[in-house]
Amino acid sequence: MADVVPSAARGSTLFQDSVAGPCESLPKEVTELAEKYQFSINHDRSIQKEVIELKKFIRTAVKKQMKIKAGYVQMQKATNAKKQADNLKREVRDLSDQISDMQEDLQILDVYDTGAF
Repeated sequence: MADVVPSAARGSTLFQDSVAGPCESLPKEVTELAEKYQFSINHDRSIQKEVIELKKFIRTAVKKQMKIKAGYVQMQKATNAKKQADNLKREVRDLSDQISDMQEDLQILDVYDTGAF
């Protein structure tokens, strides 16, 4: 019972002082996504609850990016300048990539949300 759980991430103190907590066996994918989105993990909660909170956090970020993207699309429709239209087109493409990446992260978290791991 005196086993010490090693840190799952490089340079992370995520699992220190968590010898018998419910999050001691947090999957590596979940910890990596939490770090990616700068989401702090509460060691006193279950894995599923943490995953649900992380998913809410990511969904909020997706909604924000989608609103920004919609604004850029509207600006793109309203502009006549070629250079500005090209810049907006690039921004829309970059935002689309970010949104797709976040949606993939949500799909990864769906596995841990159901408790099927």
